[in-house]
Amino acid sequence: MEAEILLWILLGVYFVTDGWTIGAGLVYRGVTRAATERRAVLTSIGPFFLGGEVWLVTVVVTLPFAYPLIEHEAPYPLIGVALLFWVTRDVSIWFRSRLSATRWRAAWDWSFGVTSVLFALSWGLIVGLAVGGRSGAFSLSVILWTLALPVLWAAHGGLLLVLRLPLELVPRAAAVASRLLPWAATLFALASAAAVIPRSGALYQQIFAVLGTLALLAAWRTARAERHGPALGLSSAALVCCAGMVVISVAQAAPGGAANPGAGLLLLILPVLAVAQAWMWWAFRRRVDDRTPVFF
Repeated sequence: MEAEILLWILLGVYFVTDGWTIGAGLVYRGVTRAATERRAVLTSIGPFFLGGEVWLVTVVVTLPFAYPLIEHEAPYPLIGVALLFWVTRDVSIWFRSRLSATRWRAAWDWSFGVTSVLFALSWGLIVGLAVGGRSGAFSLSVILWTLALPVLWAAHGGLLLVLRLPLELVPRAAAVASRLLPWAATLFALASAAAVIPRSGALYQQIFAVLGTLALLAAWRTARAERHGPALGLSSAALVCCAGMVVISVAQAAPGGAANPGAGLLLLILPVLAVAQAWMWWAFRRRVDDRTPVFF
């Protein structure tokens, strides 16, 4: 049980924090028109870009130790493709501002947007196979999860941009997030239902499914009331519920996993990572302006 809780925390924090930047990439072209506006989006997510990815590395390191049998179940070709999209996405945001040529930046803008979509779809497929695929088989649940997670991340990233972008761009980001949230709630509910209803003994997954759906519906209502901070918290809660469903499925697919020999060290590192992430959010909680540091 300790391994499941630890992995849930790690994966949930990753879904929330890297979901900010993945989601911002998904709506990148939808909330911007000019080069200066795209620069504002990149500045908004800059402080959180690498911080979120640290949690992914921690999950990847932890998972095989907690569940040694998972290596026989993992979809390695899909993971390899997702890593390719991940690296290309990172390269795009790093290289974009290296030259001032308009075509150079436009090409990397296009690459950042496309690879964000492909990376999110890859993650959605991985989650679908974990939660509803069973033995790697494609099903309605897998297809729905492949769509649900990217839409949820897009709404999540849009809400972050509402809190971070200059005021003149806020209405556009708020409109995008408000349009996406009901779709995210619908797809999350359908994907969860397709995965857990046919399965017996899935009580905890059913609880996560209900709580995640309710959180997204509440986020939609809260965003429409222009309370975007609480809406971001609710979308974060839905992503934590999604992570919980994944962890339960992993534990069921790889029973008898040995205790993680590095769990003690990880428990020492985890508070440090959490404090660093909290400090980063506190330090960069204000809207971007001319004085905001540019990371990329």
